[in-house]
Amino acid sequence: MSPHKEEMKPLRTIYLALTSGVAMIFAIMVFLIKDEMHSDGKSVYFIAACCVVLSAIFISNKLFKAGLSKAAQNVSWKELDAFEDYRTKKIMQWTLIEGSTLVSLILMFLDENFLIAAPAFAGLVMLIFSHAREEEFNDHYHISESLD
Repeated sequence: MSPHKEEMKPLRTIYLALTSGVAMIFAIMVFLIKDEMHSDGKSVYFIAACCVVLSAIFISNKLFKAGLSKAAQNVSWKELDAFEDYRTKKIMQWTLIEGSTLVSLILMFLDENFLIAAPAFAGLVMLIFSHAREEEFNDHYHISESLD
């Protein structure tokens, strides 16, 4: 059983808001400092941005997959409870990636280093590819009929 279209709409709205917000901030920051940018691979900010974004991507995926594997072990999910659990896990994944991407953008703005756009772009791409999918929900949650 898949979540109803109405239950997926708020989750997709949150996802689109997070993703479009990061994309707009990325574009604005690049536009603001495009004339003064340089590229220095030895910058402390560049190294910090890479570490922050890559670790957030790794941690968010591990946490999300660990949560899904625990959810798959529960055989008596009610649909609403299962969807709330899935929604919580997705929002946690997105906010970890979004936060690290924004930190990377701030570091790019402070250092005016064009190379810092690369980890920020990687975070944005990961955010885009981590959208909510009904197939993912169906694969990991076993729904039992509610007694209502």
